[in-house]
Amino acid sequence: MIAATAGTECAPLVRVPKADEAWVKPALDSSAEGIFFPFVNTAEGTARCVSLIARSSGIGSEGASKKQELTMSSAARIALVLLLTTVHLPAAFALDNAPATISQELVPFSSDEGLVRLARSTAKVDFPALANQFEAESNRAFCGPASAAIVLNAVRGRSPDLPRDRSRLRSEDLKYIPSAFDPTMPRFTQDNVITKGQKTRAQVLGEPVTINGKQIQDFGYQVRQLDEMLRANGLTTRLVILDDSKPEQDIRTDLIENLKRRGDYVIVAYHARL
Repeated sequence: MIAATAGTECAPLVRVPKADEAWVKPALDSSAEGIFFPFVNTAEGTARCVSLIARSSGIGSEGASKKQELTMSSAARIALVLLLTTVHLPAAFALDNAPATISQELVPFSSDEGLVRLARSTAKVDFPALANQFEAESNRAFCGPASAAIVLNAVRGRSPDLPRDRSRLRSEDLKYIPSAFDPTMPRFTQDNVITKGQKTRAQVLGEPVTINGKQIQDFGYQVRQLDEMLRANGLTTRLVILDDSKPEQDIRTDLIENLKRRGDYVIVAYHARL
């Protein structure tokens, strides 16, 4: 992709997984003109990023002369690092000793307070894997399938036997595609995770079912139905039903401990009052 920008006015930027020379140097050697470091929110973190760019670019050594063919100077790269690690961050990030919030109320994830809480949390080892697979629910009945697809792709995203979802391809989409070519991507989707479970897509979307001799509409997924669907897709689960008898602090402690463990995900199903 970097090669495709050659001869254009486009400056290729590379987002590395973490601030490590093992990732930074290959990116710069591939002619990246800027490095985007994720989750840098302190002065010390920014200084480390600048040091990595300087060291990998060969500033102050013979390595600098070997980079002259690039359209962006090494000094400009450092300026870019400083920009990318400070722009668009909440004002609270500007203070290394900003007071921690004492409020425990839920806040919007994308709010300044939500981002500050994420940055300061120590229980987020699985956040990058989940965030990389995030997708919004395709309709209001698919909260469960959307959550399932996110977790399944995070857990089994590199499996050689991932399913392919052809349900979104129309007949006219395939008109000019060679018969031997499959245009779908191997991954779990909100549609194909449903097919493994007992509850049908039609039932999820309101097809009446008979329970105890009565016909009812059971939109979406009840928590036990979601648990069954996750198991049917190959996950090992532990279903926990909470009520008012369990102290709120105990619930928070359990969630925090789980969020500190890599590869062990929590899906919270809650009753929404509309």
